[in-house]
Amino acid sequence: MPNEYLYYYYFNCDAVRAILAVDQSRGEFLGSQQPAFYTRTLQEPTTALTLWHSVRQGREATFMKEARPEEHSRPDLAGGGYERVCSGPDDGHRPEPPGDDDPQCPNGSTVQGMPEDSVVEVPCVIDAEGVHPLSVSAPTGDQLGLMQQMKTAERLTIEAAMDQRPNFALKALALHPLADSVTVARELSAPTAGNPRAVRHPTAGAAHGSPHRLTPGSG
Repeated sequence: MPNEYLYYYYFNCDAVRAILAVDQSRGEFLGSQQPAFYTRTLQEPTTALTLWHSVRQGREATFMKEARPEEHSRPDLAGGGYERVCSGPDDGHRPEPPGDDDPQCPNGSTVQGMPEDSVVEVPCVIDAEGVHPLSVSAPTGDQLGLMQQMKTAERLTIEAAMDQRPNFALKALALHPLADSVTVARELSAPTAGNPRAVRHPTAGAAHGSPHRLTPGSG
């Protein structure tokens, strides 16, 4: 199943260069846009829905902007955001008609090579009886390796939060393909790291000839 986030894994150097080339990262954009939206809706609550549509358009238009040429805009802005993903199953749970979507569900035997208790995101049919994952082709070696690496990082992150284990958080960051360095993982997990933009990314330094800074983005 095509996944737009693969850009960051297979084009890591390109992504870092593109992100560093702009004055405001995705995370910084959302960090200023969202508080402004909530402040304004408190002042003008009757306009909340109209404001949200405008804010969502801005979010969607800039989503993964670094992954496409500047003159290209997203063609699917009318499709809705995560609210459509969340509300879609409500329609699908009606007796008729069943709906198709890509929700997260228990793996079981759907994706070969992944643990049965993993949560995976695969094409499903959603009807009145529930969520039914569709069969998918077995992943190739490189695909399975990346998926297992990501799943390990996710599980370590959960264990770090549940058990308050900083060493698990460090390992999760170090294993994540986008960190690409134990040094970056240590800087991100340092208790005194109040400014993520000050984290030095080794790929960026090599690309530009000097230490540069990278802010982790947000969806």
